[in-house]
Amino acid sequence: MRALASLLFLGPLAGCVLLVPDYEPGAHCTFAGETECAKCMRAECQPKIDACCGVETCREAGYGTFYSTTGTTMGAVDECGNGSTRCSSLLGGARKTTEGDEVRTCIESKCRTECAPGVLAAQFSCDAPRTQTTDCAKCIYGSCGDRLTACCAEASGCQDGYVNAARDVAECMAGDERACANRVRTGSPNGSAGALRRCIDDACEEACLGDRAEHRTCALTKGGRYCTCSASAASGGGECSPVSTDGGSCFETADGGCLCGHFACTYKRTFPNPTCKCTFDNDAEGGPNAERCNWEELEVFDLTPDDKCCLTETSFGIECECKTVSSCPSGREVERCDRDHLFATLKRPAGNVCSQ
Repeated sequence: MRALASLLFLGPLAGCVLLVPDYEPGAHCTFAGETECAKCMRAECQPKIDACCGVETCREAGYGTFYSTTGTTMGAVDECGNGSTRCSSLLGGARKTTEGDEVRTCIESKCRTECAPGVLAAQFSCDAPRTQTTDCAKCIYGSCGDRLTACCAEASGCQDGYVNAARDVAECMAGDERACANRVRTGSPNGSAGALRRCIDDACEEACLGDRAEHRTCALTKGGRYCTCSASAASGGGECSPVSTDGGSCFETADGGCLCGHFACTYKRTFPNPTCKCTFDNDAEGGPNAERCNWEELEVFDLTPDDKCCLTETSFGIECECKTVSSCPSGREVERCDRDHLFATLKRPAGNVCSQ
């Protein structure tokens, strides 16, 4: 998102040049995209968008970066303009401002067909009438209405801060099941907001959470040979698949993440404690001598209780290591780390693709 057309040059600072938006009255706010949604927003909602541009909390998240639009109305406008299928949920989950609400109302009333085809936009706020526009909304109002009322009576954790229960509810009601599943799982379990999330989790699983799958944010590393994805409220980071990693294998991790990469094992036959370790962050698949990791390969046949093979699965990677250790504190014990054994133990993602 490029805010208003005019920019103020502040000059170099420690070798960098900073460009700060100069929000002059009467200037038009520009935003991304040439889609039908972007055209409609410019034709129907430009004055509301201009007003939002002039309000700091409407355009900047202000939580550690110099200029971030994540979670803001203007960030959502950019995503909508670029054709995001999550337009409604992004607008509904944006940082709360009066000007932002006016932008959202304008887009949902005048550009719904262009910006959110097939999706009923969430209209939730604590002060709004409880209109049951989606199955999720019907369930929350019907089964968790008392929890919602109690939450709305409090500001802390429910209606203020960057992440709050009111925005979680808005995103759930917008019909984004993956975002809703992430918000319910990661949101604070404390206070009335926590009680509301627990009610949605228990009483509205089918209507709001679907199969509980979450969006994933992915990162490609190792020169494109390896990628990892972590569970999140929105998709991001590009594709993570056997195609993007030039033939890698993809597996889900125990913490809801996923990775695609090339499997290989390495050995350290050092006396008296030899080890072998298998990972997926390799430049190429291991050959016949680098796809097995077990005590026989290490020529240790008289095993003791402290000789274990430990499997660790996180969003940062999957690692299996046979070593002399009393327990597997960060993972679980497995019989061996061989390729065939691990591939049968680990879970493949849907369609053998991690990004979603």
